[in-house]
Amino acid sequence: MASLEAPAVDAFFGPPTLRLIREAAWAALVTRYTNYAAITVIAWDMLLTFSAEVELIWSSRIGLLKIIYLFNRYVTPVVLGVNIWIMSGNAKGLTDTVCQAHLVILQLD
Repeated sequence: MASLEAPAVDAFFGPPTLRLIREAAWAALVTRYTNYAAITVIAWDMLLTFSAEVELIWSSRIGLLKIIYLFNRYVTPVVLGVNIWIMSGNAKGLTDTVCQAHLVILQLD
């Protein structure tokens, strides 16, 4: 039965379109796995360096470098987590506004 459906799909989309769909699906899969690896490495780094961060960063006076450091340290895992949640297929009922805001945040990070 599958062999009967494949020519119909090829005839409708054409081989170049199917190739692009396969490449996009592969890129999405690689992106998901890369995000999983990145969040794991970030979590591991945060666990290993937390005591040094408390000693050196939290006790220092506030300044531009401290703000940049804390923004990068804590916003990046949140953005990655949201991205993983959205790409997992578990994000239901997202509005266009939420999706646009997510894309803007991804460009900032």
